[in-house]
Amino acid sequence: MSWAKASGDAGFAVLHRISDKAFTATSIAMLVDEGKMAWDDPVRKHLDYFHLADPLADANVTLRDLLTHRTGLGTHNFLWMAAPWSLEESIRRIGKVRRASPSGPRITTRT
Repeated sequence: MSWAKASGDAGFAVLHRISDKAFTATSIAMLVDEGKMAWDDPVRKHLDYFHLADPLADANVTLRDLLTHRTGLGTHNFLWMAAPWSLEESIRRIGKVRRASPSGPRITTRT
């Protein structure tokens, strides 16, 4: 993203974000295959600073839920795109985003 910011190449930024999703999912799949993670692990098992505003969702959200957009979170692109803070701070701030719908199979985010 820093190269895209410096060059102003918005197309690169979009492609970079799309490939980030695939890279993240593939990396997690490799860790699951190695037995270091499980799809249904609570997110906080691996990111202790990850929280959601809703206590029930916060206690139960899994890696699978994040990767399949089943957290109930609405759009939150401004937390990530060109943010002046760190990735960890973006993850901390997601806990303040209001849920758009209950958790479950309904897809509500396009991050």
